[in-house]
Amino acid sequence: RDIGRGLAIADHRTVIGNRQTSAYVSGRLAWTMQSSVVAAAGDQTYTTEQFLGGVIVRSGATAPRDVTPGAAEIVAAIPGCEVGASSYLDIVNQGDSLLTLVAGAGITLSGNTAVAATSTRRYLVRAASCAPGKEAVTVYGLMMGAN
Repeated sequence: RDIGRGLAIADHRTVIGNRQTSAYVSGRLAWTMQSSVVAAAGDQTYTTEQFLGGVIVRSGATAPRDVTPGAAEIVAAIPGCEVGASSYLDIVNQGDSLLTLVAGAGITLSGNTAVAATSTRRYLVRAASCAPGKEAVTVYGLMMGAN
């Protein structure tokens, strides 16, 4: 079915209850990522806008221990949040020391989530619970490479 701008979703999908588990996309699929520059000394707490924007470029601190936003704030920023709603985040460490990611309220960090000096790590940010008062988000540390 055509959903505008030359993007179409085929009617071939698996449905379990009222949840779609897969879709086939034909045409060009694109999204906008926002780059946030954090050039400050000392530890920082990222905003939800920075965290869900897609790219955080970090510099200006020695061995920073930066904190994620809380799960309630992340879930509130996802329209119609459902369990499994996900996005990728790249943190670019331009500093010369390890950047440690620290979990905010309701956040679970999984895998290696630190970013080596002059490296970039990709994360998967996934909603684990969207229920009011029980919001939970898991941040998975995925691959890392040199800048």
